[in-house]
Amino acid sequence: MEEPKRHFKYITIPIEIFDNEELTPLEKFIFALVDVLDTPEEGCYASNAYIAQKCMCTERSVSSAISHLCKLGYIKVAAFNGRNRILRSLVKSVRVEDFS
Repeated sequence: MEEPKRHFKYITIPIEIFDNEELTPLEKFIFALVDVLDTPEEGCYASNAYIAQKCMCTERSVSSAISHLCKLGYIKVAAFNGRNRILRSLVKSVRVEDFS
């Protein structure tokens, strides 16, 4: 499993996600991870296995969470070639580089 390039020091959860009672804590964390890994150049290409490892959950839980986040319009699958998927966050987050 390829480790995505890390370009961040911490993960934040937008208040819109944090306050959403339809989301589980795991879904909120997965959103935050996808959001921080979503770069303008490449999107988030982290696999379910990678996300599951970071969240200490199953790949099935990750798949379910991603499906729910897509259904609610928080993320989208921007590309899928049958093997690799690119996710994009649809919630504008403030990033550290925004303050540089």
